[in-house]
Amino acid sequence: MAINRIELKDFLVFKGEFSTDFCSGVNVFIGGNGTGKTTLLRAMYAVQERSGNINDFNHFVGYFRGPFLKEEGDKIYDSIQKVLLTHSNGKIYGYLSNNENINKYLSNNDKKILFKIDDAEDGVKRIFVRVGEFDIKERGGIFQSVYIPEKDLLSNSRKLPESVEYGNLQFTRCEIDLIKKSRVAAQKPLQPLVKKIYEIIGGVVTNDGEDFYVKRDGIETLIPFSMEASGYRKFGLLATLIRNEQIKAGATLFWDEPENSLNPELIPVLVNILLELSRNGVQIFIATHSELVASYFSVNQQQVDNVMFYSLYKDEQGQIKADANSRFDLLYQNKLTEEPVNLYKKQIEKGLGNG
Repeated sequence: MAINRIELKDFLVFKGEFSTDFCSGVNVFIGGNGTGKTTLLRAMYAVQERSGNINDFNHFVGYFRGPFLKEEGDKIYDSIQKVLLTHSNGKIYGYLSNNENINKYLSNNDKKILFKIDDAEDGVKRIFVRVGEFDIKERGGIFQSVYIPEKDLLSNSRKLPESVEYGNLQFTRCEIDLIKKSRVAAQKPLQPLVKKIYEIIGGVVTNDGEDFYVKRDGIETLIPFSMEASGYRKFGLLATLIRNEQIKAGATLFWDEPENSLNPELIPVLVNILLELSRNGVQIFIATHSELVASYFSVNQQQVDNVMFYSLYKDEQGQIKADANSRFDLLYQNKLTEEPVNLYKKQIEKGLGNG
């Protein structure tokens, strides 16, 4: 069940109304710093994860800041008016607040809406909207989602979830979720795609329920994840999540800056693996600052692939907008292609003796 659309209103960096549609395959976000790429990924992941346990808005907010962090800045979460996802089956999931906004939405929607009011301490009544009937799993939401942040988490994951739970460390629930999902034991034989990734890193990823290791071919000693090359750790994490079926057909993968720590020669390899996952029914959302990543998705996609690119930018009023196109080179305000052109111009000027 793919995400077709997101609607936001006064949601963190998204001031006022924002909306955009998505494809069922690979969705690639580009844009300058502060244009909401990471916020979009976290917003979609948080709604999916909270879909089966909706009566605690503070838990939802925990996907955006440490669950025990209490600062004056927390007031920004009180102003959230809308974060809604529309899925391919027509059902809508998310949060609404503000009575006027709720009444307007309910009156304009002719489908059956199930909702629960959250009486938060700030006095704002928030509704979690669910269009249509569905079954709620006992644990988590009704969707299978994985969020991979830009930072490496598995190298020092021992007791990390427990430390956060007891208030000793500040991590968001996105990060703690990833560690817990990576620790799930694999129940089935190696999938072909996992074998392909293991060939890339020259070993097998394993864990003892807490720490992660790489078992190199022909070497008996396990290599701690923290001592493995950072680029290979990225591939190892992906292989782990595929092998234990946290990423499988019907799941959604959110990945923030997958190019971090990767040698450029490995970027097309990673792109091809993600395209293969997409062909196998995984919907993918990526935020990137790499022209190579975006360009390889554009060049390496096949006729059967569904890839869309989104350029996020701020208009003159400071509101975030999105320009979407199936062609990376036709995006409006394409920051990833503009800067190489500026560099080329400077090189020409220097070559002519003007620099």
